[in-house]
Amino acid sequence: MVRILGAGDDLDVVDTPVGRVGGLICWKNRMPLARVAVYQGSPQIWVAPTADTSDGWQATMRHIAIESGAFVVSAPQFIPAADFPLPLPEGKDVFGRDGAAIVEPSEGNVIADCDLRIGLHAKRPIS
Repeated sequence: MVRILGAGDDLDVVDTPVGRVGGLICWKNRMPLARVAVYQGSPQIWVAPTADTSDGWQATMRHIAIESGAFVVSAPQFIPAADFPLPLPEGKDVFGRDGAAIVEPSEGNVIADCDLRIGLHAKRPIS
């Protein structure tokens, strides 16, 4: 089989003694077609290493748990200030201290009023 670079056909799930493990790295978890390629392998555990510790990242991890039906394990980078390539803000001794999560794939209902104009800011800068 010929693989085309970036086609997603190499995004495999692996059978391990603890279950079927798959996942994506960092912001690739926000790419729907990449997630679908991994979902086709029916992962039971989704691994998502990242540099992102934001609330949005946590929401993404919860979404993937529900969407995939898998347990999601997300671990951020942990880099001491001395090893970081740029100076950190005063008083900050570590980059990526928090944000690790393990999310159960249980489903529920969320009801919210949504201002759809807010989503436009994520898609393009508005001045």
